[in-house]
Amino acid sequence: MQNERALARAYGDCPREAVVWEVRGNLVYLSNPRSIDRVERGETSPVGYPCEDVFVFDEELYGNLARAYRENRNDLSGLWELVISLSLDSLRVPRG
Repeated sequence: MQNERALARAYGDCPREAVVWEVRGNLVYLSNPRSIDRVERGETSPVGYPCEDVFVFDEELYGNLARAYRENRNDLSGLWELVISLSLDSLRVPRG
């Protein structure tokens, strides 16, 4: 699972493209894809997100969420609810 792309729901419903480092308990440790080298060198650390806020990455879905977030659209929460309702076991990042 390490280095797998993920879609994370960050503070304020901000969508984040991320890379999975590990799953420990109820947290998935993620980093920015551009920070992989820095994490590997120990210059920065992955950040833990609750498992329920991490999903397998989908380019189209990420694009829709990012656009809604940038435009401060009222339907952003609704889009996240759709992601959650559609997240079958195959979409949600499995727990370790």
